[in-house]
Amino acid sequence: MIRSRRPTPLSILVICLVAAGCSTGSSTSLPEEYRGRWEYLGSSGGITGQGMGDPATGSIVITADNTIERRSEDGSLESTTDFELGRGTSIFGPEEVWILSTSSGLDQVIRLHEGDTLTLSDNVYDGFQFTYARTR
Repeated sequence: MIRSRRPTPLSILVICLVAAGCSTGSSTSLPEEYRGRWEYLGSSGGITGQGMGDPATGSIVITADNTIERRSEDGSLESTTDFELGRGTSIFGPEEVWILSTSSGLDQVIRLHEGDTLTLSDNVYDGFQFTYARTR
């Protein structure tokens, strides 16, 4: 006689946890107000506080699929960077913020300031902050 075994609550829990751990990627994307085209205004920070010393030209485009496109002054595509998105605390304060993680391994904090200015800041001391203005 063959006996059928019923799954125990513990085995069901283990199966659910394994299945949840196998999900691919993050489906989280930045809220709409972060997405779109942003003109580069310049950088600050670093050891001297002087920033990168680069000209304030070009723009970025943040898309819903967690990609940042860097564009030159004439609008041509220079590079594309995919990022993973999470919430957490930063070196800038105790409140939770959006943190972008790219393949370069350097996390950046993305913040909106009064809706029309966006900053991407390295989440390390002596890091750089890049400032952008929304384009209409």
